Amino acid sequence: MLDSYMENAQSISGTLSSSKLFRLTALVLLYLTPPTLLLFDLIPFEFRFVLLIGIAAFLSFYSYYQGFTFKDLGFRRDTLASSLKWNLLLSICSILFVWGLVSAGIIRTVSLPEWSYFFVFYILISGPFQEFIFRAALYAEMQRHWKGKLPYIICSSLIFSYLHIFYKDPFTLLLTLIMGFIWGTIYAKYPNFIGVAISHAIVGAIVISMGAI
Repeated sequence: MLDSYMENAQSISGTLSSSKLFRLTALVLLYLTPPTLLLFDLIPFEFRFVLLIGIAAFLSFYSYYQGFTFKDLGFRRDTLASSLKWNLLLSICSILFVWGLVSAGIIRTVSLPEWSYFFVFYILISGPFQEFIFRAALYAEMQRHWKGKLPYIICSSLIFSYLHIFYKDPFTLLLTLIMGFIWGTIYAKYPNFIGVAISHAIVGAIVISMGAI
């Protein structure tokens, strides 16, 4: 009977390992394929926001299928105050830091988006959708199958930075890597979608308006 129990335990362990490997592979493909296609011009640059909305829509259905609750996805009150506090501090520091670099001429400035409603779209859709994809949905998925905060923080910051690789700008990659790491750290400590989405919208819109990215 003991031998039978051990065999069943090993079988279950192997199944779980295969399931985790499959999910990890699927996540990597989902997050890395669109920016790679944009990088090599296999998808036109102007379709980048269509891809973003498409991924967010897919992850919304996926989250529903997986049974993630609103709390799992960071829509909660208990962490809101702490999340807002730390994200506000991060936003202020980040904006001042980038403003200092731009004022000193350390980083190049680029032209502002020609789309007249770009900032409305960015604040209400692009920024929040990115946070849902790279913070809320990813955190819920990883916490269900891979316990621990550090793997999530590292993974989310790396793929968030890679999302911007098709801009072909080293400063943008470095800035998004740093911001992704800090946003991920705050989210792991105080999981709250509202706090991080507001921070992303504010920081992103102001930094873009400076012409820094």
